[in-house]
Amino acid sequence: MTNAEGFLGIVIMIELAAGLIGCAIVSIGYFILEKINNRPFRLAVLLAGMAVSMIYVGRGDAPMMLTLSLAFGIPLAVLVPPLCFPERIGGCPGIYGVLKCYAIVWVAGSILPFLFVVSGLSMVPFIYWHTPFSNAVVFVSLMFWNVVLATVVYRVLDRGNHRKTAV
Repeated sequence: MTNAEGFLGIVIMIELAAGLIGCAIVSIGYFILEKINNRPFRLAVLLAGMAVSMIYVGRGDAPMMLTLSLAFGIPLAVLVPPLCFPERIGGCPGIYGVLKCYAIVWVAGSILPFLFVVSGLSMVPFIYWHTPFSNAVVFVSLMFWNVVLATVVYRVLDRGNHRKTAV
């Protein structure tokens, strides 16, 4: 095994661990926030959680920040559409629908750090210097696009549930 293969194995194991931690955060967050009837308060709690996540993962370089956000930021982004805007996705999908959506978004998020490095985008000076401002811009855009991706995934999953079968 070469050093590159070993490093790749470590990164994949970190992403798998981040996915398991994210599943736990999605489940706990869903069950706690589902009990609250005030949608603006739910959104405020999720945004506060994302801010804490940004403070926690925003100290490293961009690819590591993207990888660690799989465990702490992306689960909260996946909870925004069903808990705050369920009418946009066809109703609240339940815990299994939320976990399915997180699994799909997690796969896309697992590939993103590799694409970020391979494309050379991580070497753009604005991102490479990883100042607090550049990390905040990367993290906020990541959360925004993950909420959009989660909304699309929920709509696709909802459309699959309402298919009519031929008699």
